[in-house]
Amino acid sequence: MSRGSGGWGEPYPYRVDRLVRARGRRLIGIFVRARNVPGVVAGIAETLAELGINIKSIHFSPVLGREELSTGFMVLDLTGLTLNPDDVAEPLARVEGVLEISVVEPGSSGTFLDSHHFPLRGEAGERYLP
Repeated sequence: MSRGSGGWGEPYPYRVDRLVRARGRRLIGIFVRARNVPGVVAGIAETLAELGINIKSIHFSPVLGREELSTGFMVLDLTGLTLNPDDVAEPLARVEGVLEISVVEPGSSGTFLDSHHFPLRGEAGERYLP
């Protein structure tokens, strides 16, 4: 079965969005700690959609050694919206299963770096980068 112009057999480059920069856009970063249960990420996405916010980058994964928890990092585009970071963090904190929300400001160059999930580690805890 094929969808779109590329088809399923064509390789697609995968962006490991641990670093995001978008000139001319109003971006904020959000770190999330949540229960690792069905529906939490969907609830987060639904809340962002209701606020009219586009997700530029999103990554969630279980916490090594604590599979009942997951953490995530998102870069959100607030361009054209009158929302401030608290207007985003407060409704996200009310999503069922969310335990912690932290707003992450960009660096001086306007770049977001997901420093919450470094160093990169595998399932057995091995480091992928020195």
